[in-house]
Amino acid sequence: ALAPTLWLLAAARFGQGLSVAASWTSALTWLVGAGPRERRGELIGHAARAAVLGVLLGPVLGAAAGLAGRGPVFGSGALLGIAIAAWAWATSGFSYTARERAGALLAALEPRVAGGLWLGTLTALLIGVLSVLAPLALDRAGWGTIGVGAVFFAGAAAHAVVSPSVGRMADHRGRLTPVRAGLVTTAAVSITIPWIH
Repeated sequence: ALAPTLWLLAAARFGQGLSVAASWTSALTWLVGAGPRERRGELIGHAARAAVLGVLLGPVLGAAAGLAGRGPVFGSGALLGIAIAAWAWATSGFSYTARERAGALLAALEPRVAGGLWLGTLTALLIGVLSVLAPLALDRAGWGTIGVGAVFFAGAAAHAVVSPSVGRMADHRGRLTPVRAGLVTTAAVSITIPWIH
């Protein structure tokens, strides 16, 4: 919010990306290690909801910053992040033994795990592209700050409703059912988006 140069802003964004990668990986490890096996899909669905809400609410915060100023809006976000970090620090966790860590590393070589990582990468690419290009396209179409924020707020709300249900579906019907449905839906949306004016 306070960066006076583009390079400082880019460096801050790079640091933010590293911190998000670390916290996201740690959060998923925490959920899988501490949560009951029969509810893991649902728990990961809740985590995914929180993550995508954060991504999609970015343009909403941008709209708020356009109205109230960057300092107060992003400063409030920083305070919220500090509060969440303090809560996580005070919450009891669990620990892996050295043998479990080595086993987890070897398990990452399996095709199923690599496939899951690839699907996660596709998701991140799609969300990353949409969260950057959609606000620019909406602005060119004359939507303005509040309109762009409203579009992304609606998307975040829809995702918040759907994610836990998808996780429960994975718990009860197997992981491939929501993956297949998601791939078909994403392909349809990705093909449709370039034709929308």
